[in-house]
Amino acid sequence: METFDGGADVTDLRPVLIVIGGAWTLAEDDPKKSWAQILADKYNWRLKNISFKRVSNDTLQYHLNKVIIRKLPEYKKRGIKVAGIIFEIQHISNKDDFEAASRVLFLGMTDEQKFNQQYWHKIDVDDYYKNHHNFWVCYDRFKYQIAVFDKLLKLEGIPNYWWDGIDNHIHPGGRLLLNSMLTELTWNECHSPDSNLETEGYGLRWMNEETSERVKFCVKTNLLHTFKNQLHPTPKAHKRIAMVMEYSMHDIFKSPYYYLTKNNMRQSIYDDEHRKETDDK
Repeated sequence: METFDGGADVTDLRPVLIVIGGAWTLAEDDPKKSWAQILADKYNWRLKNISFKRVSNDTLQYHLNKVIIRKLPEYKKRGIKVAGIIFEIQHISNKDDFEAASRVLFLGMTDEQKFNQQYWHKIDVDDYYKNHHNFWVCYDRFKYQIAVFDKLLKLEGIPNYWWDGIDNHIHPGGRLLLNSMLTELTWNECHSPDSNLETEGYGLRWMNEETSERVKFCVKTNLLHTFKNQLHPTPKAHKRIAMVMEYSMHDIFKSPYYYLTKNNMRQSIYDDEHRKETDDK
């Protein structure tokens, strides 16, 4: 899904916030309550949302390339400022064809999904991940691609950030949020980190969505829910994600809410009285 340029008002010269990502950026179940829309509305920016419910980093980088080559010169010519570009990193093992949304491979596919890939596209999913997918090659390649985009956008004078939703893989980089959004949503409210840091210098974290105590915690407290067989943030979580983005990405957002205290945000879900006072439901 790609929004705003198709029917945009040519006289609207407000700054544009560009977000690129997967399900946590798409917010398919309620796009108007997404973190990106919340921030665009607050700052009176136009929002260009390029996101897909299941996608690979390669495809998202393809779309980022199109933005840099096609859209940035157009915005500059029209006098439209780019407020920033925010990229949601996907699982490094995701593989897809950007021209065929049904051809998306990812670890943890159900037997039915594997059968459909075999039947319709002649792809043996188990064989691909066992014999053909080279995790470390994909990881190293993406790590350096992040660095290239950072340098290029810095030359363009456009602030950019990278973030990861569910703590799959944290890539090193000065423009990347140190914690995953799952960590930010749970913080000290869930005392089972369930991610193991491995391979010094790579910054990898491994997390099983089915056994993760933090995922269970988020589901229990209405921060995550299952939508079309994927974990999606709820509207409540999108509010918190917007706050984390705003506080962390200071090159883009200039007037963040003051929220990084236990009472004001992160432990509020434990406290019924606090929820009633702040309408945090």
